[in-house]
Amino acid sequence: MSTLFDFNKENNLITIKQNALELNFRISIINSDLIIAELDDAIIFKVAEKLNLAIYEENENVFISLSQNKDSDQKIFLEFENVEDVALNENQAAIYLTNENYIKLQAIDAKILSFKNNKLLIEFSRIGGKLEFLTNNKNFSALRNLEEQDPAAPVTILTNTESFVFAGSRGPEFSLGMFDSYENAAHKRGRPIRLGVPVISTVPAYDATLSGADLTYFERGEGPDSRTVYFRVVADRELSEQSVKLLIYLPNGEDTVTAPDFINLEKISASGERSVYQGEYKFFIEDTVYSVDGFVYFSVYLDIVQQISLALELDEFPTTYAEFLPPTTDSDYY
Repeated sequence: MSTLFDFNKENNLITIKQNALELNFRISIINSDLIIAELDDAIIFKVAEKLNLAIYEENENVFISLSQNKDSDQKIFLEFENVEDVALNENQAAIYLTNENYIKLQAIDAKILSFKNNKLLIEFSRIGGKLEFLTNNKNFSALRNLEEQDPAAPVTILTNTESFVFAGSRGPEFSLGMFDSYENAAHKRGRPIRLGVPVISTVPAYDATLSGADLTYFERGEGPDSRTVYFRVVADRELSEQSVKLLIYLPNGEDTVTAPDFINLEKISASGERSVYQGEYKFFIEDTVYSVDGFVYFSVYLDIVQQISLALELDEFPTTYAEFLPPTTDSDYY
């Protein structure tokens, strides 16, 4: 069974383990009677006719995935047993087991709505929404990751999809633009550039159409508490219809960043053109809790399969249809 989580079939209690700490909770829509598959590192529940929930371990973290056949709003509760408090925003939560020890929760294609009476309310609105419990609680160092990255490392297969990259060829590449305005399907007022790096700030980018309030902010060099930045993501080719997301790694220290926020991108280009996507994200001034000044890192996520060469040796003798003997009794079928 998984070393990071456990499901008790008698009381439907889920336990997520982190070193000497344990987080205990129940999920409102599942119980042991709904289990349809139980593996070493995953349990799958059939909640409804076309609605499945899976709890699984991957890359030293625990995930809860809700799979539905179409986009629709599905709300679930996580009812905790041993939690002192939960600090949350729409995409992330810190689940405090003690005043100093907590487990991070990241919502992907889902929203964290509220926490009340030890119940955390989650809304899933996409086909493949999921929750990620960051059980290792390690900060991701973008700088160290870039230094240690192996350029010859194989591309990870994410899922079966129409996007397929053949061995030896290049996958899709993207360019990213940042703007203060998006109106009538056009991006306007590009963010200023300093030393080749776009500057993300609540102070507006200048042009002649600034409103009176934004002009005052610009002249003072001091913006409001938050500002929405609009992204234009351009691929180097036309991509088939699929889920494309922008991952935003926000700073949380001198050289570390948080687990990414996922932004769904909307395709705005016409058929036959290079694919262009639009997305937006609200940035806040530094509050030392969710917002810290520093470098932000971006990447584009899409479902893609990378073909690699894999040599296989088969020792089994070939069997032809003439040598195959059909079963004659019920026991032979098994």
